[in-house]
Formats: sequence, C-alpha cells, structure tokens
Amino acid sequence: MTIREGGRQDYSAIARLMRFTHSMPATEALLVERDATRKKPSKIHVAEQDGQVIGFSRCDRWHSERPVRYVLSVAIEPEYRRSGLGGELYARAETSACELGATQLWLQHVETNDVGARFAAARGYTNSFTLHELFLDPVTWTSDLEDPAPKLQSEGISLTRYGDFEDSPDNRRNLYDIVMAAEQDVPHFGADERPEFESWEKTFIQSSRFQPDTIGVALDGAEWVGVGAIGEFAPGIYMNTITGVRRSHRKRNIALALKLQGIHLLKEKGVRELRTQNHGTNEAMLGLNVKLGFKRMPSWQFLERTLEQPSNVE
Repeated sequence: MTIREGGRQDYSAIARLMRFTHSMPATEALLVERDATRKKPSKIHVAEQDGQVIGFSRCDRWHSERPVRYVLSVAIEPEYRRSGLGGELYARAETSACELGATQLWLQHVETNDVGARFAAARGYTNSFTLHELFLDPVTWTSDLEDPAPKLQSEGISLTRYGDFEDSPDNRRNLYDIVMAAEQDVPHFGADERPEFESWEKTFIQSSRFQPDTIGVALDGAEWVGVGAIGEFAPGIYMNTITGVRRSHRKRNIALALKLQGIHLLKEKGVRELRTQNHGTNEAMLGLNVKLGFKRMPSWQFLERTLEQPSNVE
C-alpha cells in the first residue's frame, strides 16, 4: 500500500469514495468544476493498493475570508478501515492545512457514524453544530398552507426570479447584496467575514448550480428585500442554498412566499428531489420547512479545532 499526492487523474475514484463523506452524489466533472471556482487549490492525498485507489484525504479552504478555515475529509473503503490508514491520511491533510495558514479545522460526519465521532474526538475536535438535512418531492407535493404572495402584492411586495432580469453587473451586485444580507443572520456562519464580490461571483455565478430561473427574488418597489436560491447540485437533485429576508422586511411571510415559489417552479420542471439544510439552532426555519412537507434525513455533525498561527500568515 502506498500514499501519494492526488490529482485530476484520481477524481473518478475520489468521487466514488465521497459517498462516505458527503450527502450529495459526486462526479468527476463536478470536482473539476469546483477546482475552477475555489479560492485556494485543494490538497489531496490518495492511498493505493495494487494500483487501485482505496482511500483519500482532502484539505479544502472554506469560502469565507476570516476565519482561515479548512475542511478536512477522509474516506476509506470499508475493508481497509481500522488499519491506521485513516489516521495517516488525516495527518497528511492536517499538515497541508497548517502549511496553508489555517486557524480553524473542520471535520464532519453523519450523526449515525459513531466511528467518525470517536476519530474526531481523539484528534482534539469538539462539537460545533448540527446541520439538519431534509428532502421533498416537488412532483407529489401538496400543501394546505396559504400562499402569502397575493397579500404581499397588495402591500407592494412582488415576487420575481433572477432570470427575469438582465444578467448585468448591476443585477449581479444586487443579488450579491441580498444574499450577503441573508447570510449574516445564518446561525454560526453569520459571524464569518463575508467573501468579496469577485470571489462570490466566481464561486456562485460561474458554477453549474447557478440557474437564474430557480432563484427567487422579493422586491419592495425597486429594492431587493428577499432571496430564495435553489440550484442543481447533482443530476436531478436540487438544493435550497439560501432563503432570507432583510431585517427591515421580516415577519411578513416573505420567506414562506419565496419557499412556495421555488417548490412550484421545481414541480413544473418535474424535479423529484429538493433538499434543504437547517442549522440545528434555527428552529424557526426548520419548523417552516417541516410545515411545507420536508422530511428529515440523517443530520450532519460538524466538529472544529482551533489552531495557533503566526499573525502574518494568510
């Protein structure tokens, strides 16, 4: 068995192994695309047995400017576990993160993975937060919830889609501003230093999940006051990436209207799987999603470890 640095030639095998570390199916093409939009290149190591990739570790920079956070992923085929290989692959990823100036490391595991929890605890990680994952089939979906869109319309709040606008620099900036306004109140992540517009444009606008017709926008006159962004993260699987409303316009059911708009759009498209994620402390949004008919999937536990770094490291 050998461990070496990984690269583009290993993406097919890595995508296969990511079924153990990520809820969304991965493909070689998706990994290539993500490389093109990352702030920093990923550091990858792979383990080979008889010429076959049986495990990998990745060190990926999180998209926020501060803290300098790296997400570490380790996956091994089941028959090669409990051999010390996971620890060795993890050590390679940790070393890479430290060399890149990380001040915080993250690991994640599905809530049913007791082995993953022990692995993280043994390396000094502590529980940070839980991310609930839920799904809904828009094709069969029905709901008794009253759509607040007509009432909002009478109050001067209109719903549209980003695809109804020209994809101009000004409108991209409007979209960026409302997304950032929404994200500042997302539990845990809201304290992060937000990415600059150019970085966000590269990771969001230039990705395949950017689909203007499934990004809902709420307007108060000409002001962008709410957003409900949905994108296709894997073939046939859509994810609700952000739903949020400016603080000045909350408690008027604008978020509910955006959610309903998005589900109806996917129903028209014949989409069979829409997923969403909720921070464990965001009870209000979790309750709204359950009322809409979303069903719970296994949750993900995120663990973190803080590192000491020289102040001049970027």
